[in-house]
Amino acid sequence: MSAIDNAGVHVDIHRPGNTAPIGKQLFSADMNPIDRGSMHFAPSFARYAFPLAPGKEWSSEAVAENTKLGKQWRYAIRGKVVDWEKVKVPAGEFHALKVIVEAEYRGKETGPDSGNGNLVETVWFVPEINNFVKLDYRDTDWQGRTVNRDGWELVSYGHKPPAPMPPAAPAAPAAPAPLAAPPVASTTR
Repeated sequence: MSAIDNAGVHVDIHRPGNTAPIGKQLFSADMNPIDRGSMHFAPSFARYAFPLAPGKEWSSEAVAENTKLGKQWRYAIRGKVVDWEKVKVPAGEFHALKVIVEAEYRGKETGPDSGNGNLVETVWFVPEINNFVKLDYRDTDWQGRTVNRDGWELVSYGHKPPAPMPPAAPAAPAAPAPLAAPPVASTTR
């Protein structure tokens, strides 16, 4: 994560061994994708529907737009939490919820160049990290041919300490003590 603000959770994508980000993505507070590179989803792509528990299922719709290509797709999304599994990735071994998300998408155009297809994401979500530690992605065209396949694994993670608190404002000066009445001089004769 590179930042969290009112827009959502900003993430820089890195390849192992490379410090320069190869991409940036934006997620909702629930870590559902809003911007995935050149693709913008409205509402967010429902990868998760919290709270997650084995057997939970959900469905939603989203519209994705790629302004560079001038194309738009409608997504019908179905998700299911399969069960708890142990998963090992470079960052360690985790007890994770296996989540499978399937989405059918349809472009405005028809025919072989319509952009219609299906995608399947299998993610292993770790509640203690509040994110997935592994993701397998497969995208097929309208004829079932694989057009994109990708996999992500958590290499390392850490928790940043909270930002230091700004110094406390100086205390307001105390009100001066009330003046005591001057002693009355008495004279004795």
